Amino acid sequence: MNGLQYILKRIYQNGGQVFAPQEMGSIQQVSIHFIKNGGCKVPNDYAQLLTMINGLSWNGVTLFSLTQKEGKEDIFPGVVEAFQKNSKNPVFKERLLLGFVAEGYLTYHANKKEYQILFTEGYELVKTYPSLYEFLKEITASITDAAIIKQLEEK
Repeated sequence: MNGLQYILKRIYQNGGQVFAPQEMGSIQQVSIHFIKNGGCKVPNDYAQLLTMINGLSWNGVTLFSLTQKEGKEDIFPGVVEAFQKNSKNPVFKERLLLGFVAEGYLTYHANKKEYQILFTEGYELVKTYPSLYEFLKEITASITDAAIIKQLEEK
């Protein structure tokens, strides 16, 4: 089990909502569509995530599925729909909107080859990550912290 699979398993075990995996061929077709329409391709590590789980919602974080899905209580956003909605916004000219976090948007900046969190209002840069794995590792640190605290309390 690689690091990304381990983190996704931990999220799922701690109440994360996930969807069935996506085929790589569909992801590649979407990337071609994005490029033809002035966007960037789906990053390789996000494409890898989509082949394991097609989107997730957990603890205030939503990582988009490839296309819109029906969630337990509402519509779950898709990368395709986010691209169509934001393709004219200059902020997203070099970025692909991939999800929501508590403070704003999770994006991938194609030229800088990094994941970025942008504030919802004003699109100010909050934080950058070199990979999707590093982002997920940080947001799941609370699982590890909670497990350690629980073990200490039981002693």
